[in-house]
Amino acid sequence: MFIEILSVSRKPTDWVKQALDDYLVRFPSNAVPKLTFLAPESGRLSKKERVAREGKNILSKLSQRDVVILLDSSGFLIDNLELVRKLKEFSQAAGRIKLIIGGSEGIHESVKKRAFETWSLSALVMPHKVVQVLLLEQLYRSRCIIVGHPYHRL
Repeated sequence: MFIEILSVSRKPTDWVKQALDDYLVRFPSNAVPKLTFLAPESGRLSKKERVAREGKNILSKLSQRDVVILLDSSGFLIDNLELVRKLKEFSQAAGRIKLIIGGSEGIHESVKKRAFETWSLSALVMPHKVVQVLLLEQLYRSRCIIVGHPYHRL
């Protein structure tokens, strides 16, 4: 199963990189999610234009066969067992899962339309840095559930 996290954000700060690396090294070498950071648009652009350009950049990183999942606080609130079920389902169907964390100004309608589903990790609005770490931890947790590793305890 190939998973890529596309995040419209600057490169991670030291503490975020340390947290991300802590989870990345736990994955087997053939199952490490790819992290792609897309620079947010800046300059004298309107909010609408920034969001449109970021959307175009996101779409340029997607192929037709990718299963695209948008992460947004307004999405379907997903729990651990549902996440495991979805990851299994998508990996069997397509094999390439792209998880999108939009920019701080929001996500363009074109990306929303391209997304197969929209998930929420929490009803809370969180900073990108926290979402990146939380998402990677949840992907690791899901993998542990799938393979029967004791990391996930109820």
